[in-house]
Amino acid sequence: MGEKLASDIFDKYFNLRKESNSWDYKRELILESKTNKYNLIKDFLAFSNFGGGFILLGIDERDFSLYNQNPIDQATIGDIIESNLGFNIPFEISYFSKEVDQGYIKVGIIEIYPSKKIMTCPKDFHSDKNKIIIGVGDILTRRNTKSTKVNTEDLEKLLSKFNNSNPQNNYSEGKLAIYKDSKQVLDSLWNCIENKFDFNAETLSIKFRGIFFHSKHGKGDFANLIGVSVELLDGILLGNTLPNMEVLIRVSKIFDINLNFFFAPDYFGRTQFWKEDIVRISILKRIDNIGGLKQIEDIERTLGYIIYEVAKNIVYFHNFIFEEKMNYSLIADLKVVQEKLESLSKEQMNNLKRELSHQYYKIIEQVTNEPLNDRGFTNIELVVSKWYRTNDAYLARIFTESIKRIEIIDNINFKIDFHFWDEVKNLKVRGRDYDPNNLVLKFTDCKIEL
Repeated sequence: MGEKLASDIFDKYFNLRKESNSWDYKRELILESKTNKYNLIKDFLAFSNFGGGFILLGIDERDFSLYNQNPIDQATIGDIIESNLGFNIPFEISYFSKEVDQGYIKVGIIEIYPSKKIMTCPKDFHSDKNKIIIGVGDILTRRNTKSTKVNTEDLEKLLSKFNNSNPQNNYSEGKLAIYKDSKQVLDSLWNCIENKFDFNAETLSIKFRGIFFHSKHGKGDFANLIGVSVELLDGILLGNTLPNMEVLIRVSKIFDINLNFFFAPDYFGRTQFWKEDIVRISILKRIDNIGGLKQIEDIERTLGYIIYEVAKNIVYFHNFIFEEKMNYSLIADLKVVQEKLESLSKEQMNNLKRELSHQYYKIIEQVTNEPLNDRGFTNIELVVSKWYRTNDAYLARIFTESIKRIEIIDNINFKIDFHFWDEVKNLKVRGRDYDPNNLVLKFTDCKIEL
């Protein structure tokens, strides 16, 4: 991090006169005692899991006065982290001079980079007075401006962030056992996007295998529970026999499944997530000409294509933030301003990307950065797949923070404008607040303008 950039980031967060989950103030960095060392390790683990952040050195959090620092070498801090944890946490520390009433003092900033997996504490760390600071197995994050152990909500966010299972019901745990092969997994995802479903013995067998697998009953007990013979159940599970309506109703009642589940495409047991009220509204609210929906023959397929288009642009935005070179022709909005973007200095571009990555960290963390995984999924498909294991309130936020407006052009075509591309085009990053009650994004002060 260059001195100018470090100074700009320091001033931005210092001028706010408050700490946040993304940054913290420290009057001074003292590492002689176990207490101080282990509290720093605690902060590193928390920021890393949270998605990265900054520690501003030389600010008293009580009255926001500034204090001169004795610079500590980055290697020294790195050795403390690695020797105690047994692994590295990537970070960068910079010191620079800042003018105060009495002249100049030295202050600093530590940038802790986001982890690529959930970091856990490998052992107990005690203070000099033998009080526990971090316990073995603790998962830490940032909450209420503090580095703290995760609660249930925090853990759910972390699991979603790192693309782990986040089940919505008994049949959405992402177990491959309900599918025959990887192709069927990918086909199921695209059947949902394209709203394709044929009600037949083969498609019903997949749904029943999922229910049977997650019920954890033996075959005989499961057959008795749903009121069929073991032979009939075998026929259903193998896709040779189509269950009658009485069986479907009985299964839906016993396992609390909406009956429509049996007549619609699903992905690992979850029907199209855009059918859930809050997700659906978060998308429909972005449509300018809502009356244009009446000309669309298959609204679920159109919404599926919108979902895919959002995932695609999020992947491209992620690439724009983290890649040195960008193929601007992929995005029409960026192709228009390509010359303006390429005229930015490296420092200006890094500054723009840094601010965008903080403002849109929830958007960026949707991407797992795998061009093609071992099941043959593209990164875009992986994002959509991940959304099937994400709760509806979180999805509503993702779509609200991503989509600026949707224009329905005709019965098959639409155009989406995105908040993040809008800010890239205007070279302006604004602060914003998300209103979960009304599913709107309220823009506040301008964070950076180039």
